[in-house]
Amino acid sequence: ADDLVFFQDEMYSLMEEMRHSGGMETQKEKVNKDILDFYKWKIQKTREKIQKREMELDATRHTPEQLHRLSPVGVVREEESLSKARAHLRAYQVEHVYYTLRVNPSDGFRLFLEYAEEAFQSREENLWLLLQDELLRYAYKSLPVEGLTWEDIEAYMGTRWVRSKLASDKFDDAKERIEIIRKAFGQNLLNPGSYLDLELKIWDTWIRVYQGGDPKDVRSLLNDILRDVENLPSKTGLDQWRRSFLKAYAWYWHGYLSRSQGEFKDAVQWYLKSVPLWRELNMEVQAATTLNDLSWAEAEAGAFNVAISHCKDGLELRRKLGDPYLVALSLNTMGLIEIRSGKP
Repeated sequence: ADDLVFFQDEMYSLMEEMRHSGGMETQKEKVNKDILDFYKWKIQKTREKIQKREMELDATRHTPEQLHRLSPVGVVREEESLSKARAHLRAYQVEHVYYTLRVNPSDGFRLFLEYAEEAFQSREENLWLLLQDELLRYAYKSLPVEGLTWEDIEAYMGTRWVRSKLASDKFDDAKERIEIIRKAFGQNLLNPGSYLDLELKIWDTWIRVYQGGDPKDVRSLLNDILRDVENLPSKTGLDQWRRSFLKAYAWYWHGYLSRSQGEFKDAVQWYLKSVPLWRELNMEVQAATTLNDLSWAEAEAGAFNVAISHCKDGLELRRKLGDPYLVALSLNTMGLIEIRSGKP
């Protein structure tokens, strides 16, 4: 039987009734907590299931015994089971955002940003669109509320299209989007040193790195971002999330730039600063990407044992996240490190 559970109209109505009713605060809080805990639990268990199946398939996928034992139909069924688990995970994530927005809008928006970044990294445009649909449905009905405003949504909507183009390696399109945003958005959102201004600079850094921009200019831009981040507001949880998000990306791109210039020891130090922030932000996709890049920089610096360890950490994260493309990238890095070390 399909174990995918969705609360139907009665549950939606109950939650709205509990949220708006006077009194019974303890009961309302319990209902809200139970709903959110349910989705956290289902997401965790589904990630563990995916991780386990990925490891089982990796262990048998290329052995002659497996190929003889399973018919072509059996192989397809093994893969279909994994695909079904991934579909369940994405559905749970969308529902998790739906409920969290209604319990705590600021937390819901942060959760949305986490899952949206995962969708971009995994190149799952459908997940991103489903998450965005839930966010906009909530925004049109409920904003403004304490901790979340239309300005927050507008800033996101602009930059996410840039992020979408970057995820597809369409750098010229991303650059065009940045120019459009800078012309279209008001001064309140785009004051120099504002969050939106700094996020656009982060994406501009990405474009410059991949299009061969002057490393000195890129490094200067990253230093400007890190300086201006310290002047951003830090009153709310969303404020703190944004500051950490910008710092983590700036440190990551410092590391990437150092690695591309052969400065492997410097790259390692930048990456090591970035990883804890990604974990703090619950952005495991980016944590895994940084661990993967860190491991290669360590291998190039001759630290093969720690490189293997960090690469394995990133691989396990990617298996848990359930994206076969990213898992393959980590396996490829692992093989390259073993070759580099002379121990394939």
